[in-house]
Amino acid sequence: MSGPHTAEVEWVRITPSDESRGFRELPPNTLHWKDRKFLAVAKKAGASILNATDSDWHEQRQLLERLGVPLEQLCPQQKTKVSRHTK
Repeated sequence: MSGPHTAEVEWVRITPSDESRGFRELPPNTLHWKDRKFLAVAKKAGASILNATDSDWHEQRQLLERLGVPLEQLCPQQKTKVSRHTK
């Protein structure tokens, strides 16, 4: 890959696994299957997850803590399904 922002890109390989884990980099989990790839990459790369309005990440915060993946809520008032439906 080449271009002006090449230094900002890191390719990370993850390994598909069984249905309970999604990827070998993860323990068994109940994450939505689309989020598993995102989490596996973050774990392997040592990256944080920045979240705006997806309540699934807040609900899975214990899993993220166990994996050592920091979660930053950009819109903390939107972090749970309950907080989005109450005023």
